[in-house]
Amino acid sequence: MIPPALLLLGLPFLAESPSWLIIKGRHEEAAKSFRKFNGPRFDVNAAMAVATAAVAQEQELERAGSSWIQCFKGSDGRRTLIIVMVYIAQQFIGVNFIAGYLTYYFRLAGVKNPIGVAQAAFAIQLFGNICSWPLVDRLGRRPMIVGGMIIMTCGLLLVGGISTINTKPGLSATVAFMCVWGFLYQATLGAVAYAVGGETASPLLRQKTYSINIMAATAVSCMVLQVMPYLINTDQANLGGKICFIFFGLSVPMCFYLYYCLPEMKGRTYAEIQEMFHAGVPARKFKDYQCQINAEVVAAAEKQHQDV
Repeated sequence: MIPPALLLLGLPFLAESPSWLIIKGRHEEAAKSFRKFNGPRFDVNAAMAVATAAVAQEQELERAGSSWIQCFKGSDGRRTLIIVMVYIAQQFIGVNFIAGYLTYYFRLAGVKNPIGVAQAAFAIQLFGNICSWPLVDRLGRRPMIVGGMIIMTCGLLLVGGISTINTKPGLSATVAFMCVWGFLYQATLGAVAYAVGGETASPLLRQKTYSINIMAATAVSCMVLQVMPYLINTDQANLGGKICFIFFGLSVPMCFYLYYCLPEMKGRTYAEIQEMFHAGVPARKFKDYQCQINAEVVAAAEKQHQDV
């Protein structure tokens, strides 16, 4: 009851989406919302012009209609695959083991006060999530996800190797590295994946694309959760921390995919992202690509905003 109550207390402080306000014709409120999100020095007129143009393009596309098949075709298929793979990466990297089975593993491994140690590990993960808030717009999505994925994959190999050392110092080192791994996960892939999920999909297909993503990620998560107990339990495979070797094997190809296929979309508008995907810009060139957004559309939108 307490967490939902805290969320309700924060509702009055939330600003409406500028795009939603523009769709409703409430341009002055949209400008205020932009200022609330970005500060008094933000160029509101330019942002309103681009947002108005993007909304106009989105409404034009909506009138043309869309289908589920379109999510798998052309540039939209590429966008769908990127979102799905980023969320599947969360499962392949072993989050269900580090987050879901941490207390159980500590008990099997003989850690004294496993609940207390696990709670400390979860607190460290929460701190990692908080650290991601300012970093996601400073460093960008691609560096945080790809860099975090590579470091965590190496960490899985390290944790798995240390788990083969059946000594008290080895157990202490395993616990310490798992806490560090959890921090890295929540500071990078665990938090930033949601930004990628919201930004990558085409505005017209966003709901359909995200539905496909949730179905795929849930299916993979169910598979992992079904197999996990058999791999950890002492009366079954009894792998313990050595299960990290399996996640390491799954994560290596995912690192290659994300490096070559995950674009950087920090600071881009939906119109710019749409243009880059339609142009087939390689993922590693998204950051420096100069978009050729229709200047006439933006100028007309800016004039319309000034008239309003």
